[in-house]
Amino acid sequence: MLTGRTETNITPVPTTRKGVLSLIKHLKNGGCLGILPDNVASGGDGEWVKFFGQDVYATSLAAKICQMPNTHAVIVQSLRTKTGFSSKCIPFKPSNDETHDIMQELYAAIESLVREAPEQYYWSYDRFRHPEKAKPKPDA
Repeated sequence: MLTGRTETNITPVPTTRKGVLSLIKHLKNGGCLGILPDNVASGGDGEWVKFFGQDVYATSLAAKICQMPNTHAVIVQSLRTKTGFSSKCIPFKPSNDETHDIMQELYAAIESLVREAPEQYYWSYDRFRHPEKAKPKPDA
């Protein structure tokens, strides 16, 4: 997996405390981060949010980075075309500083983009599973 995600100017980091600290250091030094926020959070590291009307256990990393001072977030959508890819960037400005609210707004934005081209979303990834150490689902 590491080989598949490593390219020029892209350095994957582990999903550990050390990896997160290296991301924050990179950001504070003026760097840019790319995060795939629609992954299932491991262990107890996430929160439940709605995605296509279902509860999904989401990582809070992107939301917590949005809470950092002088941080600007952009959602990037890349779609396969007959000649390569087309991409668009959408500024993401959370309406408040609450982690859960930011996560829900982010997932609503992702859902909206997925609806534009659902055939290109990575549906085979088991996004809707309940991780073993996840917090209990919220009451319906």
